Amino acid sequence: MCNGGELFDAIISAGKFKESTARVLIKRLLSCINYCHNKGIVHRDLKPENILLESDLDFDKMKIIDFGTAVPYDSKGNKKAMNEVLGTPFYIAPEVLAANYTEKCDIWSIGVITFMLLSGKAPFFGKDDAAIFNMVRKGKFEYTSANWKMVSGDAKEFINALLTLDPKKRPSAQEALGHKWMDLTKDLPVDES
Repeated sequence: MCNGGELFDAIISAGKFKESTARVLIKRLLSCINYCHNKGIVHRDLKPENILLESDLDFDKMKIIDFGTAVPYDSKGNKKAMNEVLGTPFYIAPEVLAANYTEKCDIWSIGVITFMLLSGKAPFFGKDDAAIFNMVRKGKFEYTSANWKMVSGDAKEFINALLTLDPKKRPSAQEALGHKWMDLTKDLPVDES
């Protein structure tokens, strides 16, 4: 049991997370997805609603749920493309919309989740699903809200990497774990909230 509820509710309640907290959560999430990818499993619907927390926010006890759309793939270097268009509009990768994707679709979703944790807002939005999909296909987002003033350049660089339009240039989960923002010993700017 996870008594803290969904990550989505925690984001709504907090408005946004401190960068130090977001970094620990994302590192844990990436570690879980790296494990799945190494075992040849792609989740395909990562979103805050599918991440359960403990009430004390101990991210080591975090649970990823709803593997109903997860599928096996060859993790031994033979990257078989998937072609079923599914997922949740805010978190769906552009290559999923093109019906030709790999496990890197999970990395895109983690980039969206990171953006949301640090700003309280989705990077891609619109009045309906079609408008959201149009923004996702363009892959353009901005760090313009006041919430981004105190966020480190490393965090923005990390998000940029995960939200790279070309999945071949997007890091794997293992590569993302090696990003300098994932170094929990490195100091961050003072969190303002």
